[in-house]
Amino acid sequence: MRPAVLPGFLPAGLRFAMTPTAMATEIQAPGPLGPLAGTLLRAPAQGPVVLVVPGSGPTDRDGNSPLGVRASTCRLLAEGLAARGISTVRIDKRGLFASAGAVRDANAVTIAGEAADIRGLVLAASPGRPLGAILREQFAANPANAPVLGEALAAISALEAGRRPDVARMHPALRRVFGPKVQDFLLDAVAIDPARLIAANAKPILIVQGERDLQVSVADAERLKAASPQAELVLLPQANHVLKAVGAADDRAANLATYGDPGLPLAPGAVRLSIAGDGKDAFVGAGDALRSSRKHLSGASEAKASARKPEREPDRRPPCNCAGSPLGGLVTAKPRRPFVSPQIIVG
Repeated sequence: MRPAVLPGFLPAGLRFAMTPTAMATEIQAPGPLGPLAGTLLRAPAQGPVVLVVPGSGPTDRDGNSPLGVRASTCRLLAEGLAARGISTVRIDKRGLFASAGAVRDANAVTIAGEAADIRGLVLAASPGRPLGAILREQFAANPANAPVLGEALAAISALEAGRRPDVARMHPALRRVFGPKVQDFLLDAVAIDPARLIAANAKPILIVQGERDLQVSVADAERLKAASPQAELVLLPQANHVLKAVGAADDRAANLATYGDPGLPLAPGAVRLSIAGDGKDAFVGAGDALRSSRKHLSGASEAKASARKPEREPDRRPPCNCAGSPLGGLVTAKPRRPFVSPQIIVG
């Protein structure tokens, strides 16, 4: 049987994997200099196709990173959607992993270059403030960063002023965060106000935020909602930044431990959407916490991750590695039929 592929994508050989509900196919799309690689998880039922865009930093199509993140959030989201009849394509970003040849320099890819052809958005754990504010908050939140906090704040201020930080005398733990290779991206990112962007967006939007997120706050989600009143905001009480359930709100170590555990399921309600279109509903979801009322919304979802349990030495984790780009996330790919308007069941 020949695999079905999205327009513009080609099967990358005959590497298929069956799940109980869907078939996974390695696919490619033409990139600027080489192919953009991804995985199509095709659900048996006909329906919309969602494009899963990984979070910031060196994050692969499954939502994992060589910096210690193994939560597999993007893969789990795709599988949860497939179980409810929603097909997905999740990609390796241009310049990274199997898409390494798509551009010469992965760090030169800007946020604006990622944002074309979006039909609807779900912004999960996405910052609602400029990146500089997020970085300051993340550095200050971890006491282990105290020895390098002054250097970090000075570097952030330089970026906001349009200058490249001098890393020659910078603490080694900070060079990976502010090094020359990532400065083009950082200069682009700090100049963007996500709330201003979302205010100018006319496409359907769903904002999903975990209340136990250590990296992006509920206040960020509320700022996005205030900037785009037509968007829908859903708070997940137990979810953290990688959409895994955390028991105690103040247990930082337990929260960070979920970043490295692909065996943990997604938090209740992390994917529970009802897609209404063509006179019928297809339920999309994971977990059992969302019940009662229905609210109209649209899009898909973003998942990001970074971090390990903090140590006594200065924190070596890129503090914004999974803050998420303002325009990242699950976005509806160009559909073969008009974009359908989803609903979410919240309770």
